[in-house]
Amino acid sequence: MEKNAQQILTELREAGVSDEKMAVALGDELPGDTHPSSTSVRRWRTGKNQPSAVYATVIKNYAQKYWENQ
Repeated sequence: MEKNAQQILTELREAGVSDEKMAVALGDELPGDTHPSSTSVRRWRTGKNQPSAVYATVIKNYAQKYWENQ
């Protein structure tokens, strides 16, 4: 079963990655100056909001790269 964005963000947070660091890293994965705020990342992680499909894909890609480099 594939993990959803909330599960992925929670695992990254438990590994010590702050919401701010995740927001910056997710923005680095997107073209231009588009990036989520750390507040958005926290809301996604806690389940208060759901990321758009684009952000959900970027979260999965970032997590894959993060875990490959650990």
